[in-house]
Amino acid sequence: METLVIMTTYNGEKYVEEQLISIYNQTLRPDKVIISDDKSTDKTYSIIQSFIERNKLNNEWFIRVNKQNIGWRQNFSSILNEFEADYIFLCDQDDIWYENKVENMLKIMNENKKIKLLTTDYTPIYEGENTIKISKNIMRTMKNDNTVHKINISEKMYSVLRPGCTYCITRELIELFREYSYDNTSHDSILWNISLLFDGLYNYSSPKIYFRRHEENNTPLISRNKKSMIHNIKQMLTVSDNLLDLIMNYSNKIENYNKKVKLLQNQKMFYLLRLEMFEKRKYKNFLKVIFKYKKFYLSKKRILLDCILLFR
Repeated sequence: METLVIMTTYNGEKYVEEQLISIYNQTLRPDKVIISDDKSTDKTYSIIQSFIERNKLNNEWFIRVNKQNIGWRQNFSSILNEFEADYIFLCDQDDIWYENKVENMLKIMNENKKIKLLTTDYTPIYEGENTIKISKNIMRTMKNDNTVHKINISEKMYSVLRPGCTYCITRELIELFREYSYDNTSHDSILWNISLLFDGLYNYSSPKIYFRRHEENNTPLISRNKKSMIHNIKQMLTVSDNLLDLIMNYSNKIENYNKKVKLLQNQKMFYLLRLEMFEKRKYKNFLKVIFKYKKFYLSKKRILLDCILLFR
């Protein structure tokens, strides 16, 4: 059984060594650590290389630097497409791992072979006055009771409740990820949705990382103007199409296949109606969405925002 940690970095000199130490101090160390630096302009590379040499990790830990800056989404996706292992832990540059993270998560996944993606709870750390706080809705999902539970597919499947830096994924999920058409969607969202479709998404209700939030974090915000809303809806339509293409290749291997296809088709219609609503100002579409597809909204605030943007 081979275990691998993959980390992407960019100008992370302030926090990266603390993260490296937390991986090094694991009660069960991963077999390999692969780090892909996106052409940092600070001391990130030298800090990491020095840590590797100082701790004599040259045969297990490796860092590479991209020839040019390609952005965090493509950096993570490219490393996922290049390396594989039986179990892969995703890692950000600025968090801190609990020392038993690897050991605890591997034990759970070895005991339940149905798991394709195991996520965990986390402890947020906030730095800076303008740092965006984790939403109350997400914080309420963290029970911290040490239970493991399956997350079932629903109309709100696109609501990713745990960040990618809490993920441990299997070789099987990586292979499915590689069949998915790249569409500039974040890797954690793709992995979350694929594992949902294949009934392999589970959460371990125990914090296993200190999740650092600061002003430079790549935290997606709700679209608050019509232009960005239209852009996001088009992106979600592409996601829906790609997931439909993927699932149709496995019709004989997916439980409740017809139900899941219908759910994805309704999800797509939800976005099509909203796109037409904003682009062509078709007010009646709003009524269609509310009466037939309301469950696909992630929250009541999103309904209100649609209403405001439509009539503005």
